[in-house]
Amino acid sequence: MSMTIRWLALGEATDASCWRPLEQFAAIVADRADLPPVEPDDFLYCAVATRDDLPTLHVYRHLITQKYLSIDASGGLWRYVGAASAKTARFTEIGGVAEALDRAELGRGEVLAARTRRGRRKPGWVPPARADRPEPGSASSSDALAAETGADLAEAAPAEAADDLGDGASGEGSQGGASDE
Repeated sequence: MSMTIRWLALGEATDASCWRPLEQFAAIVADRADLPPVEPDDFLYCAVATRDDLPTLHVYRHLITQKYLSIDASGGLWRYVGAASAKTARFTEIGGVAEALDRAELGRGEVLAARTRRGRRKPGWVPPARADRPEPGSASSSDALAAETGADLAEAAPAEAADDLGDGASGEGSQGGASDE
């Protein structure tokens, strides 16, 4: 299916109505304990697509996972499948809510949200166990990372980490070596 898509420019204001499909979707997901949360404030509004004989499609980008969630004005879920040009895109409908959340990696986003100032969006939600990936923070997770990188994270010297960050005394580090001259 082909459609005309308009990507918003940086700093371009959005109309409140563009958030309705995401807000309605978030309300549906909130009632499902088995699904990761959809927090509208964790998304950017990126694009609007107009389609012949179909509801307007809204494209949102998750700030933590950097993945897209595309929802039309009637609540249909879509995924991007390619573009014929910069202004024409092709999307196909997604089968269900769980698939849309998986494609946007919102389960991973909820795990990463624990490391933000605000913390987890849905306290108590536990991502489903995956055979191909150990839980973050588990011993097997550290072992898997060490095996992949050949490094033992427990042996990393704190002084090396401080040197990498820079202390600001030499004019490097937090200034990034930039000059106003």
